[in-house]
Amino acid sequence: MKQKIYLPNNVSIMVNNLCNMTCSHCAGLALYDFLGTFNWNESAERYKRWSEILETEKLSLCGGEPYLHPDLENWFDNIRSLWPKTPIEIMTNGTRLSKRIELSRKFIQDGNSCIVVSCHDTATFDSINNDILEILSKGYYRDWE
Repeated sequence: MKQKIYLPNNVSIMVNNLCNMTCSHCAGLALYDFLGTFNWNESAERYKRWSEILETEKLSLCGGEPYLHPDLENWFDNIRSLWPKTPIEIMTNGTRLSKRIELSRKFIQDGNSCIVVSCHDTATFDSINNDILEILSKGYYRDWE
């Protein structure tokens, strides 16, 4: 087996170009006409080949807003199977967390992944914070507050 390429930083994996916000500084350009989701089955072979040659400090599942992808769990499961020891972060604006609480808990329970919330609007902060507390409630974390 060849020696793998090591990237000592974060590698982003775009799962979609859908977003429920229109931030002018969007790195995914989701506010333009590049809309849609990426299909895992169409991408699987590419990522399998990359996993054979690439090690990295961290992987990020991002979009637009990845929580808008109806198949986000499948993306996570497959990326995790290809990079079983690499930390994975799910980059979100936090506005959809309440719609997918169990999926968020699955990410946390993975033990080597995290949800990174970037709040883009101060008017949504309290709502997002409450959603985070709900995700972490019910025995997931005792001393959160």
